[in-house]
Amino acid sequence: HDFYVNDGKYDRSRLYTKFPINGPESGIVAIGSATFDATDMRLAELKRAESEARFRDFSELGSYLQWELDSELRYRWVNEHHKDIEKNRGTLIGRKLRDVFEIDPETNEDWRQLFERLESRDRFDHHEVSGKDVHGKHRHYLVSGLPLFEAGGDFDGYRCVASEISEMRYAERKLADAVESLPVGFMLFDSNGGLEIWNAKSEEFFPQPEYPFTKGATYETMLRNAVENGMIPSAEADSESWIESRLAAYRNPAGPLEFTNADGRVVAVYEHKTSDGGTVAVRIDISELRKAEREREIRERQFKMLLDSSPVGIA
Repeated sequence: HDFYVNDGKYDRSRLYTKFPINGPESGIVAIGSATFDATDMRLAELKRAESEARFRDFSELGSYLQWELDSELRYRWVNEHHKDIEKNRGTLIGRKLRDVFEIDPETNEDWRQLFERLESRDRFDHHEVSGKDVHGKHRHYLVSGLPLFEAGGDFDGYRCVASEISEMRYAERKLADAVESLPVGFMLFDSNGGLEIWNAKSEEFFPQPEYPFTKGATYETMLRNAVENGMIPSAEADSESWIESRLAAYRNPAGPLEFTNADGRVVAVYEHKTSDGGTVAVRIDISELRKAEREREIRERQFKMLLDSSPVGIA
């Protein structure tokens, strides 16, 4: 029997039990009783129940897929967010991932790597996989897994969680398409100066095959490579000073810069700082514009010379 008593400070839980006491020659001669303080046990039970309820609530409020695999990597438990998957692909319990989603690891590299990680029985975090659902829509997920082991050390499966990032990948593709369609060279550097996004047009300004046009390449590395490969004739006289001056302008852009490439093209560079400390760099070929300006200046000088040399006035 469980009951509560107040010791003047707070309620305490006590377990009370009665038991018969048998005599040496006859039946029951007395009734014994015992009580013990079960407060700590009851508090532990309440905390465990509260913790389980909290986990259950957050699990259902979130958009995460959560599941548990057994030692054979078959579904052992899934949360409520698997309802749509089970509706279209049938019951998951007892089946393997590759069978449920009909995945051929030989033709799908990201899934092949996921299966290898599961077979390794090591923890993994944020492994991206993608594929089409039953409606033909392409979906992307980040999957993390924690291996489980029995008390004796035997492998007992995995607990996994996956978050869908399809909308983020879709937005990234739209941004990439928009950047690629620009008629100018576009580059985005992160706050550490590493290249994040660029379009094919920007590569046209750096035709040398040695140019490190790769994700993460720093602005300074790219700048030095351009100078060392003779891409910027104006930097040849004192390359180090020119590089330092250019880096200072990159860190604190104050307006458009202009220089002539080794191939004779005149390039205008517009740089702007982003809110997170990154830098957007836009390169525009203004060779035709500068050529037209020079031709106009020549015509204007020729016309002025004609006026100055004419013996009669021209109106």
